[in-house]
Amino acid sequence: MQQRTVSILYENPEWLPPITEALSEVGVDYTTWDLRGGSVTLDNGPSDQLFLNKVSASAHSRGNVHVPAVARSLISHLESNGNKVLNGGAALDLEMSKVRQYDALRKYGLPFPGTVACFGIDTIVDAALTIGFPLILKPNRGGKGLGVQKFDSLEALQALVDQPIQLESVDGIWLVQEYIATSQPEIVRMEFIGGSLFYAVRVNTSGGFELCPAEACQLDANICALGDNAGDMFSIIDDFSAPFVDACERMLLDYQCFTAGIEFIEDTNGQPYLYDINVNTNYNPEAEQKAQLFGARRLAELIKQSC
Repeated sequence: MQQRTVSILYENPEWLPPITEALSEVGVDYTTWDLRGGSVTLDNGPSDQLFLNKVSASAHSRGNVHVPAVARSLISHLESNGNKVLNGGAALDLEMSKVRQYDALRKYGLPFPGTVACFGIDTIVDAALTIGFPLILKPNRGGKGLGVQKFDSLEALQALVDQPIQLESVDGIWLVQEYIATSQPEIVRMEFIGGSLFYAVRVNTSGGFELCPAEACQLDANICALGDNAGDMFSIIDDFSAPFVDACERMLLDYQCFTAGIEFIEDTNGQPYLYDINVNTNYNPEAEQKAQLFGARRLAELIKQSC
């Protein structure tokens, strides 16, 4: 039986090389479909291709604000015509909204910080009084930690809210969230591939909230570099385990997430709080090289099995 070609739906070409190189290594033919432009004939039937969605919630930060809507329409069209899309419509919806993510976490009994969703900026201050200080303000659709800010006082938050030109949320939704104090400046990101935990990576957060693990991100000191030690920012944890991994795997299966990075933080008492699901996740090459665990290679192997 002839193996299918994989068509990768994308908007950021800088994130393609790890997966395209891995697909070539395992012998899978691929094409790429740039969703920043193009067209599709709506009377097409099923394709002989397998599709992989790589559109990220951070698309707007690269000037591609409409691409997620394009991807949603295209994936709906593909799936309604019987095509298989890895990280398809349900996964894309989860990627694009932290409100949906917290609903999913709640459904599976997974702990997350106290959060109020504000539809516009007018209710941010009232929500903050409910949550208390310090707190985190973040956009519902961000990606890479973009737009995440910590406020220690009502006065500091009010000063920002009074200057709304400084506040931008691509979907108009802001999240006011409980700040979780930790004993160490770090978070843990669990990487799931094919529905199972592949590894967990410890991330140093001393440099702030913008924590994209991709090599392309690290080339921009304003996004991911941590002084001269960007390579030490990510480290894969040996023999990681946690009691909530099984629930995470069930959740990702339900939401049809072929890949996902789920981040959590622990408070000073060791209580974990899950707070972000990145469906179209990237992997840090330096950390993987040290641990000899390669996410893109594992992804390519599982895609080959699906072909």
